[in-house]
Amino acid sequence: MGTGAVRRYLAEQGAVLDQAAARLRAGDRTAVHPTRVAVRRARSTLRTFAACFEPGPARQLDAALIAHADRVARVRDLEVLVEVFEEQRADQSAELSPWISDRLTLELDATWREAREALAAEDDGELGARFRAVLAASAGGSLPLGRIAARAGERAARRLAAAGGDPDALHEARKAAKRARYAAEVSGDDAIAARHQHVQQILGTHHDLIVAARWLATAPVEPEMRADARHLGVRLEAAAADCLGDLI
Repeated sequence: MGTGAVRRYLAEQGAVLDQAAARLRAGDRTAVHPTRVAVRRARSTLRTFAACFEPGPARQLDAALIAHADRVARVRDLEVLVEVFEEQRADQSAELSPWISDRLTLELDATWREAREALAAEDDGELGARFRAVLAASAGGSLPLGRIAARAGERAARRLAAAGGDPDALHEARKAAKRARYAAEVSGDDAIAARHQHVQQILGTHHDLIVAARWLATAPVEPEMRADARHLGVRLEAAAADCLGDLI
């Protein structure tokens, strides 16, 4: 299989980002998530299939991708927190639940305003130009895509095996599973991609619950609700531990 599959995959991410950028500039916050996913796919492709690309243009594109994603990263983080606490609403007291909701709404609204200002100041033609430069300089010929994807899968498996129960190590294992999934997508192996996606999703749920517990532990909760907040934090951590059983 040639490098054409790699170039097509990367080009697809560029197209997604181009469309999402227009939506972001128009104030459509629903474009934040596809932006983040496309950035991760593009950066993973540059890294995993580095042999396809000229180093200079690839480094410049990677830097542009990081800068673009950073402008909306905190927005998506807060959106995920909102989703987690909504799913855990049954474990929240009548006083704590609206406090969490109001607090996250304030943070999310303020963060989205900041993100829109940063996006408005962005050179909206830079990212597309970086993609075009990389694709124009890409090497042709054959590449063992299946073998490269298999190595990414092996790295992900080692990461997961070494992680134990450490939340930060499990988060790194999640990122490795994503890279393995994207590599399998490039190689056209849908079954392997789905297997990595399964691991990624479980580790993602674990990470989101841990982040929610950490957010709650540092949030300025009113004194009369602190006991409820501690109880909810314990429940979030327990739920995170429980979901790891689905990896078996």
